Amino acid sequence: MSTQVKKNLQEEDFEDPVERMLKKTGCIELHYDVQFLRRLKYLVTKGLPKEPYKMVLVVRTDISMSTGKIAGQCAHAAVECYDSCKNNKVNQEYLDAWFMLGQPKIVLRVTSEDRLKSLAVKASNCGLVTAIIKDAGRTQLEPGTISVLGIGPGPNSIVDSVTSHLKLL
Repeated sequence: MSTQVKKNLQEEDFEDPVERMLKKTGCIELHYDVQFLRRLKYLVTKGLPKEPYKMVLVVRTDISMSTGKIAGQCAHAAVECYDSCKNNKVNQEYLDAWFMLGQPKIVLRVTSEDRLKSLAVKASNCGLVTAIIKDAGRTQLEPGTISVLGIGPGPNSIVDSVTSHLKLL
C-alpha cells in the first residue's frame, strides 16, 4: 500500500462522517454559519451562561459490553436526555446554554444497577433530566438490561452534586 493511500485512510478514519458529507454536498460553510448564528443569537438574547453546563453518561461496569455497545448505549442516553429537555422551560434553558458551550459530555462508571438507579433518583430530585437506557436484547445483553444513565444537560454545580464521587470510564 502506498504512503499516500495510507495517509488518506488515516485521515478518513478521523474525519467526522457528517462533516465529510457536508463537504461533499458543499454545505459545510452553511453548517458552520448556522452554528455561529445560533451561538450569536444566544449571546444577544441571554448573555453569557452564568456557569458551565454538561451532560453526564453513567455506564454500568458490572455487565459485559464491548466498546461499540457502550458507545451505542451512551448515544441512546444522550439523545433521550436531549429530547426530554425540550418539554420543560428550565431544562430548555439548560439545553440552550449547553449548546452554546459546545455540548460537553462526560462518561463515568458505576458498579451496579442499584447504584445507577439511586443516581437517577437523586438527579431527578435535583431537577435534572435523566434517561435510563434498557437494552432491547438483540446483541450482547438480555432484553430489559439497564446499561446506561444519562443525566442533564445541566449546570455543572448541580450535576456534580450528584456525580462528583464517580470515576471516569
